[in-house]
Amino acid sequence: MNLNDLSDDISIEDNGPLAKIRLNRPAALNALSLEMIRLISAALRQWAENDRIKAVAFTSTSERAFCAGGDMKSVYQSGMAFRRGQAQEKVASVFFGEEYVMNSMIASYSKPVITLMPGITMGGAYGIAGPGDFRIACDNTAFAMPEVAIGFFPDVGSSYFLNKCPGETGLFLALTGNTIGPEDMVWAGLASHIIPFSERERLFDAIETCLDQASGLQSCHQAVRSALEEFGEQASGGWLREWRREIDRGFSGESIEEILATLQESEWGRRVAETMASRSPTSLKVVLEHVRAVRGLTYEQVLERDFSLAQHFIAGHDFYEGVRAVLIDKDKAARWEPAAIPDVNRDHVESYFTRASFRLDCHAT
Repeated sequence: MNLNDLSDDISIEDNGPLAKIRLNRPAALNALSLEMIRLISAALRQWAENDRIKAVAFTSTSERAFCAGGDMKSVYQSGMAFRRGQAQEKVASVFFGEEYVMNSMIASYSKPVITLMPGITMGGAYGIAGPGDFRIACDNTAFAMPEVAIGFFPDVGSSYFLNKCPGETGLFLALTGNTIGPEDMVWAGLASHIIPFSERERLFDAIETCLDQASGLQSCHQAVRSALEEFGEQASGGWLREWRREIDRGFSGESIEEILATLQESEWGRRVAETMASRSPTSLKVVLEHVRAVRGLTYEQVLERDFSLAQHFIAGHDFYEGVRAVLIDKDKAARWEPAAIPDVNRDHVESYFTRASFRLDCHAT
């Protein structure tokens, strides 16, 4: 079966030792649809059994964006159908279930996975890049986990990686949705290399040349590393690194209220607090608890908790209001419920951590 014949949103090349998946939905900034997720999963299953394929690379056909995340508009539509009684609860959960299974497949893949991330790389994009072996930022990469702005949470197992960032910088990214560039990504451990997007084809050719001589998983990993050594640029860190001390101080509190109170003590902190004030109060409190609760868990365990959380979010109010305000009407005037952080009580937060209707089955591939 030629997977390229099934959709124009993904370009698939597998005529050499390095198979390539290029996201090709530029009008939507390569936001992942359910169809794209299914095609990626199908390709990965095929290549796992193909001895000619020695590694897999993800990138974009466009310099503007690797991927803006999951297609939240489609999730919104199916979720609204469920809320109106026009679809079963399972229908509203299918997108996340299949997306997370794909993320899990990448994490445990039997061959090296390389992701080149040009431009916008946000949300669900990191469900492809994060669990892979080589996460390559480009000179124009803009990374963020902006889900709190739409009444959701950083999912796709991203809390596993955010918890590995220095100090409280990962929590800071989760609670603000702020954007960082390629140097900060490398400094924070969210990327392994920086390579100009213009060099991508030369890089892929170099990887293929090295892979031609490789056999066995360890040898293939070393082949990719050898090719990357020729192209990778040095990174010293950007503004995230510069503000590390302030971030650690501001985000060490036990509650959102405590964090905000500490942030009020500096001019920089007050600007950050202003950003957080526009986010969903429910998301802020749930995300703080989730990120800290999953510290020390495996990536698979984080994905399982993410799937449960996702079901609670799509059963609530703020996700739909956030998507409406940011992605549909674009009025940037979300009406959160509860509207204020003090009104989000403990019972409301704990309800998000009760067992959801469906469990994630990463062996369903």
